[in-house]
Amino acid sequence: MKMKVSDYIAKFFEKKGLKHLFMLAGGGCIHMVDSFGRSEIDAIPMIHEQGAAIAAEAYAQYTNEPSALLVTTGPGGTNAITGVTSAWLDSVPMVVLSGQVQRKDMIGDTGCRQIGFQEVDIVPMVSSITKYAKTIMHAEDIPVQLAKAYDLANMGRKGPVWLDIPLDIQSAEIDVSDAKETFYREEMIPELDMSVVAGGLGAATMLHASRRPIILLGNGARSSIDFFLHLLDVTGVPVMTTWKAADLIPEDHPLFVGRPGGIAQRGANLAQQEADLIICIGARLDHGQTGYRPDLFAKDAKKVIVDVSMQEAYKHPFAHESGTLNVIGQASDFIREFRMAPHMDTRIRSQFSDWRKRCRQLKAENSVITDVHRETLNPYSFIDALSDAMDGDEILVPGSSGTVAEVTMQAFRVKHGQRIINSQGLGSMGFALPAAIGVAFASGKRVVCLDGDGSFAMNMQEMAVVAKHSLPIKIFIFNNGGYVSIRNTQDKLFNGEYVGSADSGINFSELFAAFDITPAEVLLDSEDLLGRLLFFIGSPIPELYDVRMSKKHQTVPRTKSYMNDDGQMETAPMDDLYMGDNDG
Repeated sequence: MKMKVSDYIAKFFEKKGLKHLFMLAGGGCIHMVDSFGRSEIDAIPMIHEQGAAIAAEAYAQYTNEPSALLVTTGPGGTNAITGVTSAWLDSVPMVVLSGQVQRKDMIGDTGCRQIGFQEVDIVPMVSSITKYAKTIMHAEDIPVQLAKAYDLANMGRKGPVWLDIPLDIQSAEIDVSDAKETFYREEMIPELDMSVVAGGLGAATMLHASRRPIILLGNGARSSIDFFLHLLDVTGVPVMTTWKAADLIPEDHPLFVGRPGGIAQRGANLAQQEADLIICIGARLDHGQTGYRPDLFAKDAKKVIVDVSMQEAYKHPFAHESGTLNVIGQASDFIREFRMAPHMDTRIRSQFSDWRKRCRQLKAENSVITDVHRETLNPYSFIDALSDAMDGDEILVPGSSGTVAEVTMQAFRVKHGQRIINSQGLGSMGFALPAAIGVAFASGKRVVCLDGDGSFAMNMQEMAVVAKHSLPIKIFIFNNGGYVSIRNTQDKLFNGEYVGSADSGINFSELFAAFDITPAEVLLDSEDLLGRLLFFIGSPIPELYDVRMSKKHQTVPRTKSYMNDDGQMETAPMDDLYMGDNDG
């Protein structure tokens, strides 16, 4: 039985159960465009490839299964790199299909920069941000290469893969009567430093010797959250989450302490620094998580580091100290073995009762939002009201950098079952709007999108997609006249010289009307903010609101940074946080 390659590709993803594909049509991928258009998969045309890539990334974040992105050759591929990079850093599974010029028009080993129209050798460019990238040079390789790429995206530490498919390969026919979609397996984890079974036993032994233990839970534990919550109930160990895992533990869980880091909930930072044992599960402990001072991270605590990547687990000096146990493996496997270790039952709870009281005290005494915040409309009073206005079924998509991301992750109170979709590794501006689109298609639910005025401008063209599909997305723009976080740095370290951080000059009210979206409401004060948010969010149609914020906002608490005599940035310990302008 003969089948066109592009049709085979579409059928492959149909069999995988994919419901949506994000794309931007182009001549270099036109056969795949046609095949997906005739398939059972809903192909969603975006306006820009960066938006399409981010939408696909967010879609996969929500489903925890590989999404698909289709782009054309040359600029189609290069435009997608930002979204793919974000997926790489945050371990999000996605399959990128790019068109390529015909094989006879490829540069090959000629030494030329380009022969075919829009030709770019994309694979070398994306090899460092994908788990697998390959240009397909033989049509009969398609079945195995598709299976291999898909499996790699979803195995071990998940991530993006990229298949570059020349135009003449797309249009070729292959015999599928004996096509073997070989289930490809490769050893994803290096030879184990310690088996996960022994790691669970070792961690249990360290827990029994502890009096002030705390768990830092990362996104790597997402697939086993129910079993983890049972583990918490049994042991009574206080727990914190990373920003990426913010939606795994609800605010009202009796053992939840908060989200520590460089921009933090102060109570969580203090508890972390007072702990005598910290168990980090599926958290890659980047600089934001360690407050840019890994040498002082949980400085008095022994450490258990659980990571599927040996390189990630051992990247900090403390990983090599005698008081650290490194467990290389899946978080879900570790949680199971940790829970099943001898004497891991409810009897252990009693030895941590004083420590639980201390953690509750630290959390209660260090609330991020104060009465002063609630007196005016500011990012903190807005997130405070939004926390009450959203129910557990709505999805929150905050911008990935600047005030929106920082304040949301500090102050938002997560309800049970609520999802938050973000981009914490790359933190690229322009993330929120296309991510909200991807999540809306993946979930079919109402989505609350928070963005800054500078960030929104980077992918505002995707409002056309929101309008076309009448997606139930509520977009709130924190309008502070440019890049307030950059201005704060320029105020503090560069004598108030505002270069590249001023107002963008965009009239949002007129802009929104161009996309046939309900005219923007400008929120100028905080009077009955909760009631107004309840009304806005409850509507099923797409709407966008311009929220005027102060141009002098400061995100606090956060780690203190200063410039030393050599012009280098230095950072204070995580328990010595900057609390505002009056903080020396």
